[in-house]
Amino acid sequence: MSGKNDSTLIIAGSGIAGISAAISARQAYPHINIIIISGDEKGFYNRIALDSFVTGKRSIEDLYFNKQSWLEDNRIGFIHSKIISIDPENHKLVTDDSKEYSYDKLILATGASPLLPPVDGIDNNRVYSLWTLQDATNLKETLSTCESVTILGGGVLGVEAALDFAAFGKQVTLIEKSSFLMPSQLTDDSSKLLFKILNQKNISVLTNSTVESIIKNGSSVKVKIENKNYVTCDIVTVVTGVAPNLKIAKNAGININRGIITDKYMATSAPDIFACGNCTEFENNLNLLWNPAMEQGICAGQNIFKLQKEYVQKKYSVHLKSLEISLSSIGNPLEINGNDTIINLDNTGENKAIKTLAISTEGIIKYAAFVNDTDGFYQIEKAVKNRLEIPVEIIKQNSLNAVIEYVNKIYEKNSSGWVCQMCGYTHEGENPPNVCCVCGVGKDQFLVT
Repeated sequence: MSGKNDSTLIIAGSGIAGISAAISARQAYPHINIIIISGDEKGFYNRIALDSFVTGKRSIEDLYFNKQSWLEDNRIGFIHSKIISIDPENHKLVTDDSKEYSYDKLILATGASPLLPPVDGIDNNRVYSLWTLQDATNLKETLSTCESVTILGGGVLGVEAALDFAAFGKQVTLIEKSSFLMPSQLTDDSSKLLFKILNQKNISVLTNSTVESIIKNGSSVKVKIENKNYVTCDIVTVVTGVAPNLKIAKNAGININRGIITDKYMATSAPDIFACGNCTEFENNLNLLWNPAMEQGICAGQNIFKLQKEYVQKKYSVHLKSLEISLSSIGNPLEINGNDTIINLDNTGENKAIKTLAISTEGIIKYAAFVNDTDGFYQIEKAVKNRLEIPVEIIKQNSLNAVIEYVNKIYEKNSSGWVCQMCGYTHEGENPPNVCCVCGVGKDQFLVT
């Protein structure tokens, strides 16, 4: 089936995966009917910029990537509703307003939801999540009237929120249960530097800290930490991770594990049903980042009527979205072993920075993290993704600058510009722009093409 004129594709979800699937499907199959069904009435917006909306750095208009007529211009229908059940055998689904829809093909881009820690008082009205635009709108209204915020979760989103709230003039306490911040992205030394920088910005950081309870005390909140004292604040923001939304897939008999299991074409175990984005599991990996969600959406949209594009699991980089600190990493520090060569550049001057590489015995850079200075990271990132082999004589110099210089020479010949990892905007020139003119992210989100 190649997508007949009367074929209907329904896409469940309007995040980056669902929208990418819709765009890709429209380009591949110009004449099919495409309908997006989403419980988020706000449509497609820049979820990774919500904290800057909360603090007023961005307007609500700045969060939207496309003009209001985008769906109509691309002949894509939009239904504000939530899918509650799927009947794969009969190719039907039901929404929460009791309406039934028939489909020829279905793409599940149902995303993920915040993981709230099992803490007494987590559900009181002084505790906020920061995942949807409605979450951000609720938090924005309250944040403008309070002085202090406690953030639960010292991962990427928690650190970004802490920096934004502190820059907004709030007294911020950041609580992380692990022994150091951003444990999935940073080594111990890099994390210690991040800890120090946050302290310098008047952010109180508590690691090795498990929250026992959250107690509302009039207009304030008391956060009880195990074996420690209380932290008193006006509000609590929870950014302790997310989990894939699996309920409708599970109830429909679609194979799931930690996520909806897909093959390399993004097809699920159910006929004519594909999945992409935060809700999926591919080759035992969850994909909870923006870039893989977008790439999976593109694959699902292209493959929905004809299998033609394979999704390839790659290492994806993480860039801290903050003007306060430059920080980029790629790879998992927990995968570093005793056989790897570790190369550090530790600047102990006034503007201290740490750059770390882990190179395997095969000469492949498997991990990199640059904290407080990301110069050279673009090229290293490309080397990681392309599995560029670093010569032994370069590695033996034990010089990070030597590695960067070698990688620069390799990619200098083929470089034709820069591409924004967030939205795909391309920029010609010797250097990346300071800010993406499409989605507003900083220059650390541009890669050499």
